[in-house]
Amino acid sequence: MTVFEAVKQISCNDAAERLGIEGKRTGAGQGRWRCPFHDDRHPSMACYDSTNRYYCFTCHASGDAANLYAKVRGLSPVEAARAALTEFGMEIPGGCDRPRREAVTVRRDVVARAVRAIRGEFRRGMGMFLQGQADGMVSVMEKAPDPDGWKWNHALQRACKMQEEAARWDAMTDEDVQAEICESLLNDRLPQWGEGTPTPGRTLFREIMDELECRDEKFPRLNLSEQVAALDELCRLTKESA
Repeated sequence: MTVFEAVKQISCNDAAERLGIEGKRTGAGQGRWRCPFHDDRHPSMACYDSTNRYYCFTCHASGDAANLYAKVRGLSPVEAARAALTEFGMEIPGGCDRPRREAVTVRRDVVARAVRAIRGEFRRGMGMFLQGQADGMVSVMEKAPDPDGWKWNHALQRACKMQEEAARWDAMTDEDVQAEICESLLNDRLPQWGEGTPTPGRTLFREIMDELECRDEKFPRLNLSEQVAALDELCRLTKESA
């Protein structure tokens, strides 16, 4: 067992409490906390004891206790995992990395499958994010209807635009998604939808990769070289000047 495997036994709710993150347990095996990965004014990070993982419904950050320790304490992944194990009185294994990262070969067909899966997850996530933003705005408008007010009409136009954008993402092909990723990396376009918009890049795609590996049995297990190759493929640019 490695330190990364051992730290997965620690509850993220317990880790959040020990790290002094603002929030509380909300029920059996669950909790809501102010996410340390963005400026969270209201607790939007949910922790689940059933999986010992967290998920932020605003910035979409996810991970285990080691990720929380790394962010709050400013530690490297290995240092964070060891710190968490030490503070919870758990034995620190000798290994410091996942066994799957020992290989250095790159299976191109496996990388291609992983890249398609990550693109698909990103596409679904963008569609869900935009639709959720539109639904939230419509919900607020319904509580205070003012068809003649300029703010109400401006919000309506933005909600409609978000719904159209969500539908566009849902209909995208794999090639369309990659083109959108490249365009966003070059021109920084996606953040126009406001705080918390999933922004393409190696950090986000790495999070998606880890999440798919944990929850999707069909997602290929990649060694370190293959992970780097997958991220390189996703973050490639198309303009010659880039």
